Amino acid sequence: MERLLEENSMRPEAARARLGSRNAPQWLVLVGFVLGLIVGLVYAYQINPVEWKDALPIDLRQDYKEQWVLMAARAYAIEQNSELALERMRSFSKEEAADLLNRLYLNAATETDREQLRQFGALFGIDVGTATQLPEGETAPPTPPAEQPEEGGGSLFGTLLRLCLVGVVALLVAVGALQFWTNRRRKAGELFEPGARREPSLDLSVEPEAEGAFGGYEEPLPETGPMPAVSEKSIGRFTTRYEYGNDNFDMSFSIQLPDNTYLGECGVGVGEILLDQPHQHVGAFEVWLFDKDDIQTVTKLIVSEALADNPDAVAALSERGEIIVAREGETFELETASLRVRARIRSLKYGDNPSLEPNSYFERLEVELEPFQKAGGGGIEY
Repeated sequence: MERLLEENSMRPEAARARLGSRNAPQWLVLVGFVLGLIVGLVYAYQINPVEWKDALPIDLRQDYKEQWVLMAARAYAIEQNSELALERMRSFSKEEAADLLNRLYLNAATETDREQLRQFGALFGIDVGTATQLPEGETAPPTPPAEQPEEGGGSLFGTLLRLCLVGVVALLVAVGALQFWTNRRRKAGELFEPGARREPSLDLSVEPEAEGAFGGYEEPLPETGPMPAVSEKSIGRFTTRYEYGNDNFDMSFSIQLPDNTYLGECGVGVGEILLDQPHQHVGAFEVWLFDKDDIQTVTKLIVSEALADNPDAVAALSERGEIIVAREGETFELETASLRVRARIRSLKYGDNPSLEPNSYFERLEVELEPFQKAGGGGIEY
């Protein structure tokens, strides 16, 4: 008997240790992600960079576009092939072709080039050179020269420097994402931190009224003889807190026995949004319970006082579950085949928006969820 009690008393600590050990691979995933990103960048930029082929003239850089148009104009002056000239300029709109021809006209070195450009523009109905004449003594700004790559080791050094900077940024983003993900899991009650207080919390303490019970376990009964009925046991307690501005609020909790036996999930999420600017004005919340041994998810809705007085809104929301009018201290239950959750509204505060009715949306809502396993339910039978 003493040995059994000792084993039961050690189960919460063993559960914490097992859950804590699950976090170790996260850093391996982070390191693998960063290394994979760096190797991918090196391969993409140094070993096998992308080579662009068969690009359209419209996709070229500005100076190359001008060279293309100038060569097309010179070719047309020699060949006088209008169909080929139209094909060469097909990817340009008339406005862009006019802009390129006028730029080339202003920067033309000889009168012959200007004449060729005027004839080429006339083919497309563009009057080149008339609307862009500069005052005497002024010249058009030259087209910026094409950028030349650095020579020697400067190019390699610059590439390596850029890769290092990209790697550092990627590492910071990965660390931030990992921290965000970890915080969400803690808020959802999926991580234990031994010796630290967390909210919402899973209560693994001894039930005061249950003598010889550790985290919902009773002292094992002899295997011989009939098993007497035992009352339901609380296997956790969760607290959800919503505040205005927490858009897309959704909190869920795994219902597990101290030996990690999974029974189901419960949670609270946004049920009805009255206004979405500048933040969500929530008029109803869904409280739900999922039982792995049942075929459906049970849902009830906590609605504001103003929404509860609207018959059309109540009729629409009632199709999704029972309506509970939000009042401090209000208690209700959700029940499935092997689980029961007692929900209690601990506190609430309505927001004040002149465009909405009074007491129509929540500025703050705090709900406590306490799941119970029914006698003979899934997991360990009592």
